Amino acid sequence: MSKSIEKFLTESKMAVDNGINKSSIAVRLGNLGYGTEQMNVGVNLVNEATQLHQNQKKEYGEQYAATDYVDMAIKALNGVYMNHLQLARIVFKNERGISEALQLTGKRKRVIPEYLAQVGLFYNNALSTLTVMEGMKRFNVLEEHLQNGLTLLNSANAAYQQQKKEKGEAQEATELRDAKLEELEEWMGDYLKVARIAVADSPQLLEALGIVVS
Repeated sequence: MSKSIEKFLTESKMAVDNGINKSSIAVRLGNLGYGTEQMNVGVNLVNEATQLHQNQKKEYGEQYAATDYVDMAIKALNGVYMNHLQLARIVFKNERGISEALQLTGKRKRVIPEYLAQVGLFYNNALSTLTVMEGMKRFNVLEEHLQNGLTLLNSANAAYQQQKKEKGEAQEATELRDAKLEELEEWMGDYLKVARIAVADSPQLLEALGIVVS
């Protein structure tokens, strides 16, 4: 589709509405097979495509909002996590077993699900290991502080799952809209060809249907 979707929908609605409401056009169209039944097909296609387009915009808005929420949740989590991680690296610098259990070494994962899994290892293993909780007290990091990190992680995980859901719904809405637009575009192509023939002798009626007179 070379023109914008909004422009296509607007022009299609005008062409169909005028084909029905302007008796001088409706009579001629009816004589060529575009009577009430056929025109109602066009009306329904325009309405359905318009509704699906509006829904697609809504779904993408929800996806963008969910993405922003994920960013905020991860930012909040990362601020707490990096503080705990850096302190743990000092406390357990000579404890290879704990270092491995808490994933203290190496770079942090950059892909969201991998990052969340890495943070999860840290907090879940820290909170289930008495040695770790006792060691972290050296810097006044108590169990409640580690639990807070886990709570932030759970919030980030929930936000990420919601984002994936919204993304799936947005993609589905796009597929449904595009399929309906293709159906409308095909119907409009035939309709306007017939309409051009029906009112070929009247530039004003052609214009009412949005047909450019060359």
